[in-house]
Amino acid sequence: MSSIKKINLLVLVFFLVLSYLVSFNCNHYSDVMVFYGFANNQEVNINLENSAQVTRIHVTPGQVVSEGDVLLEVARSSIAVAQSDIHHDISKLKSQYHIWESELKNSLRALKAQKTEKRNALQSAISKLESEMKINAKLIKGIESIEQVKDHNGTNPRQIQLEGLNEELRLSMLTYDIDIRKIEKELYNPENPIKIQIAKLGSNLEFMNEEVKSLNITAPNDGIVGNIICKVGENIPAFTPYITIYEQVPTHVRAYVLENLIPNIDIGDSIKVQSVSHSELSISGVVTGMGSRIIEIPARLRKNPNYSTYGREIEIRIPATNPFLQNEKVILKSINNLHSTHVSLVNLNKR
Repeated sequence: MSSIKKINLLVLVFFLVLSYLVSFNCNHYSDVMVFYGFANNQEVNINLENSAQVTRIHVTPGQVVSEGDVLLEVARSSIAVAQSDIHHDISKLKSQYHIWESELKNSLRALKAQKTEKRNALQSAISKLESEMKINAKLIKGIESIEQVKDHNGTNPRQIQLEGLNEELRLSMLTYDIDIRKIEKELYNPENPIKIQIAKLGSNLEFMNEEVKSLNITAPNDGIVGNIICKVGENIPAFTPYITIYEQVPTHVRAYVLENLIPNIDIGDSIKVQSVSHSELSISGVVTGMGSRIIEIPARLRKNPNYSTYGREIEIRIPATNPFLQNEKVILKSINNLHSTHVSLVNLNKR
């Protein structure tokens, strides 16, 4: 009886301990869900809104690039033809303008020369006549008995002639000045029709030049060159990718949740992301997307790669200051009471 009592006591103790352990585990882990995924870089496909021909490739796959670096040079034949036509039209108009300008400047120079010649001739005649009148005045003054010759109105003919020459000088200079100002106004008019056409075509050409610059494909952000899908000389249709760029560090985790666990996770949930091979490295992330259908889980993420399992794909955003490698396998834990997305890197320097 004594041995039976001991056995019964041991069995009772065993069940009590087992019940305690089960209760402890349930209380400790009831709010934790574990699943697996891959740390991924976000890849960007780069394309253009218009079709274009690749003229030069500046990068190679795997090359590190900075934001704004030129990756490819492309050209559009329609722009090249339009640029050529505009250059031709501008050259033609400039030639017309230079001929017109040259003719006006020649006319202006000739008119100014005529003005100078006319002024000199009249001033010379006036000076000569004034000189003769002074000499005659002195002679007449010395011979008082000689009466001065006057016309029937009592006016000195030489004085009339002098006044006529001065009036001719004034009127001729006035006429020349009017003609000169007219030519200068036409010559230096800022609203000259030819100049306006040249300026308009120049603006169109600048716009096209800016379009050509925008056709050079540049890196949208710092990253690494992925696939170069095009070749030099190839004509690429509109919205067709030329090249892909991905970030240098993973910023997303692609994970798969088993069918029976799907109801336990939702967008906005906080997730602890931990390296499988280095369990001391972890960081917090947030669920940002969930797939719309059930798919087969990749073999690398299955407990038994030989058996197919199915689940729902989810996307988790993690900070760029994370310790993971591209495509590194990670373990994810969804904890119901984890609401903070504060980054927590543990022993990062051990990596």
